[in-house]
Amino acid sequence: MRPISFTLPFGTCNFIPAGCLHWPIGSKDLIKRWVRTVAEAENGFTILMGDTMDCGRTHFRQHIRGYRDDENSQLALDEWHKRDVRELADLLMPIKGKIAGAILGNHLWTYADQTNS
Repeated sequence: MRPISFTLPFGTCNFIPAGCLHWPIGSKDLIKRWVRTVAEAENGFTILMGDTMDCGRTHFRQHIRGYRDDENSQLALDEWHKRDVRELADLLMPIKGKIAGAILGNHLWTYADQTNS
């Protein structure tokens, strides 16, 4: 993990982006190492470059949404995925003030209330 370093009025900024974390399927050890690297970097910042979560790609989500005769599977899947989001949020907590932003990607989950992961 090599940071992108540039000079700002307050000093050098070390920007350490991450993409395609694919939580919870991705390499948890690598993700934890990245979090430590960002946390320990002097003036370290990051941006999540898409596909932070790994749930349902676009075609999969469209396919299962096509089945209209089920009343509770959506809610069950929502709860399952919210658990994964909470786990990742806990892991990212040490760098919460260093995350400049996030790009959505296409491995998200859309909840019944139309919000997403």
